[in-house]
Amino acid sequence: MRLADLFEIIWKNLWKRKSRTIFTMIGVIIGSIAIFTIVSLGNGFKKYITDEIGSVFDTSVISISPAVPPSAYGAPVTPEEKKLKTKLDKKSIKELKSYPFVKAVIPKLNEFGNLEYKKINTGASITGMPMKELSKKDDLFAGRYPNDSKNEGILGYKMAVLLLGHKPTDKIDNKEIESLLKRTIKLKISKSGTVPLNQSSKKEEDYTINLTVVGIAKESTMDDFTVKTPLDTVENIKKWRNSSALKEENKEEGYGSVEVILKDTNKIDEAEKILKENGYQINSFKEIQGGIGKVLDGVKIVLAALGGISLLVAAFGITNTMNMAIYERKKEIGIMKVIGGSVKDVKRIFVGEACSIGLMGGIFGLLLGFLVNFLINMVINAFLTKGQTPNVKIATATPGLVIFILLFSTLIGFIAGVVPASKAAKLDVISSIKEE
Repeated sequence: MRLADLFEIIWKNLWKRKSRTIFTMIGVIIGSIAIFTIVSLGNGFKKYITDEIGSVFDTSVISISPAVPPSAYGAPVTPEEKKLKTKLDKKSIKELKSYPFVKAVIPKLNEFGNLEYKKINTGASITGMPMKELSKKDDLFAGRYPNDSKNEGILGYKMAVLLLGHKPTDKIDNKEIESLLKRTIKLKISKSGTVPLNQSSKKEEDYTINLTVVGIAKESTMDDFTVKTPLDTVENIKKWRNSSALKEENKEEGYGSVEVILKDTNKIDEAEKILKENGYQINSFKEIQGGIGKVLDGVKIVLAALGGISLLVAAFGITNTMNMAIYERKKEIGIMKVIGGSVKDVKRIFVGEACSIGLMGGIFGLLLGFLVNFLINMVINAFLTKGQTPNVKIATATPGLVIFILLFSTLIGFIAGVVPASKAAKLDVISSIKEE
């Protein structure tokens, strides 16, 4: 039997009983829409979340912290543990700068202190780092970066709001924020290394620095309540604290963390691998992105599998339709065999009809799925952008998803049609014609 004749027979048989074909197809359409929409939402939401993380955090930066060996928790010492960098010192900085993929290395020292400005008194996290390297970034709301040789600092945005006597959630005028520039605030550090809760503590135990505000950082979740100062400022605080006999053992404590800025963001995986192999404990926002992506992929697969159940249910509907067609078309099958139709021809017709129902259901499901995606994106944009130009796509389809839906729906039709086709091919010619 020619392929063109086969397609003609399949098409005519399908639309002889239009209502049955359409109702059978509806199951496939519903299953296809479910899978298409769920996976599209998963794809779009994953991209939206990772893009948001990328816009807030610099994914070209690898953060390194002192490694904590397993033996610290009572585990036996292993050969691998000897490679761990448990302290980040000047030797570590020199080694990190020697790697070819490194653009810059920013060591950090952290402290806690108390800020006093006019009648405002508040605790703050102090981060010391080389301002020469930091000045290459663009994360200032106003002002400039401090001079490494002076007691100057950058206030976090929310910290600036607090020092002006407002609540962190208050929205204030930009000029009022900028009024803090060139102002001097007192930074007081206690010997205990914690923010003094009792303001009546002995003054001789406090280390006081007159810090000139030269910059205000952009609003950021990470640094809103932080004061950034030159590395020398915090090193002097450490030296003062270590001058106490009680702190003698902390003289060689090293840096609290180190930021490694890469020359090429695309080589971050290679850089992370090399750093890990050399004993550095790393953390990057790309790792966070990857972790979130894996979680969302897992959720997407589970939900898509639930949507796939409706396609499996649709397979039973196709099988039932094909079985009914066999009993209704016994004479047709018998005559086909009498005039020279082979067993393969009979099987091809029934399997072809089942596959066609699956494929057409998949096509209509995709068309409706694209419409559903459009409506979802329109509603979400109206909610998120509040009348501004829409720029968010939460439901995003990929060419791979479209191909998968078409292949999977056709495969469901094929599987559902195999058993009825075999049954039709085995019908006895004489008895089929006589029964009619």
